[in-house]
Amino acid sequence: MYQQDFIKRLIQQFTQAVLQILGLTQSGRLTEAAQLLEQTYGDLFGLSSTVVFYTPVEELIQLVSRGDDDDPQRIFILAELLRSESRISQAKGQDFDAHQRRLKSLALHLESARRAPKLDPPAALDAILELQRDVQEDGMPAQAQADLFFFFEDAGYYRHALDAIRSYLRNTERPQDVRPYLDAFCRRMLDLPPKQLASGGLSRAEVEAALTEATKS
Repeated sequence: MYQQDFIKRLIQQFTQAVLQILGLTQSGRLTEAAQLLEQTYGDLFGLSSTVVFYTPVEELIQLVSRGDDDDPQRIFILAELLRSESRISQAKGQDFDAHQRRLKSLALHLESARRAPKLDPPAALDAILELQRDVQEDGMPAQAQADLFFFFEDAGYYRHALDAIRSYLRNTERPQDVRPYLDAFCRRMLDLPPKQLASGGLSRAEVEAALTEATKS
């Protein structure tokens, strides 16, 4: 009971803080937004913005995890705080910092969704897709592209998986290294029952067209 009450309070405090931070950011009160975000990092996790920025994702996950069923929620909250902070950085014209925070937020969102796929799938997917779009504008690292692709396929978001690997294929300087993954993905999709394929947003005709694309030299 105590643990349930604790995580409930954590979520309530996080939700209120994020709404306030968003309002301050949108109204141009960026110093106040940054101060509230710094306070929220400290109140919820005992961390500072600087520590969150410079600490690798794997270590951040360890810092906020407690080894219980609520770990995915904690990781999700940290990911959302980073996403809020990226908006502040963007509004300040700190494009590099904003980009790095989005990348880290995306990685944390993927980890949270992997650990608890039923936590809140629509909210998690919306956040991931928004971060994917924003990160791609400034350049998506190869590892992040791969992480997105494998997450989408494992989660059954086949349409998004196909879009992710096609985007990677279009933007990479070594398409010959990516085409085998697209080819293998399409063949896995063609092995699925039509109903399952459709539930992931794809048709057999679309997969066959993508397979033709994958075999181009």
